[in-house]
Amino acid sequence: MKRAKRELDARLIDDAAQLLVALVRQLRGEAAVDAVTSVPCGHSRRPDCLGKQIAQAVSRALNVPFLQVFADRPCSGVSHPKGFGKLPPLAPIAAPRPSMILVDHLATSGWHVEESLTTLRRLGASASAFVLITGTVT
Repeated sequence: MKRAKRELDARLIDDAAQLLVALVRQLRGEAAVDAVTSVPCGHSRRPDCLGKQIAQAVSRALNVPFLQVFADRPCSGVSHPKGFGKLPPLAPIAAPRPSMILVDHLATSGWHVEESLTTLRRLGASASAFVLITGTVT
């Protein structure tokens, strides 16, 4: 995963997006959503992080806009639940559309996805989250 996040291979991004798009269409239909957004970039410390690029590819495939709702939160270290309390709160930089899909590449604990999804909903969007890889931290 570290290599994928560093190299940002276009084929990997497109393949991941196609998997997510197939799931979105299966669960939400063809006219699935008004816009796609991503969990803010953070630990990769780059504004074009893997999760955002996958979300942008999903938006292109669905033919809907990508809308960055939250400011990126570049931070040092690795993404681990013990460090989440040190992150600044999400900072909205755009109003969400009425119906949104939130995309991320990886959800280990689900904390970042839950935080973003809950905030989108609190801002008035009907939102669902789609993640390429999930797991559990024990």
